[in-house]
Amino acid sequence: MKLISLSIFLILSFYATFSQPTDSTQTPSFLRGQITATNNGVSLIPTFSLGRPAVLFDMNVGKGRLSFDPMFRFGMNGKPWAFV
Repeated sequence: MKLISLSIFLILSFYATFSQPTDSTQTPSFLRGQITATNNGVSLIPTFSLGRPAVLFDMNVGKGRLSFDPMFRFGMNGKPWAFV
């Protein structure tokens, strides 16, 4: 029991000593992406469905409240399919 309580105390004390306050005046910029391979080429918009295997690239780029979120879609042969 002493070992468990000692380990919890040490973890919580390290957590409190290494924490840093965030600067609220600076908004961080971000760049995120996701690559998805699908075997049927279904799109969120039914008219853009490919019906064949495809690769989907979803990107998120922005800073603060402004962001740009393109979706690039390609067939498995590398030919562009749709840009949403």
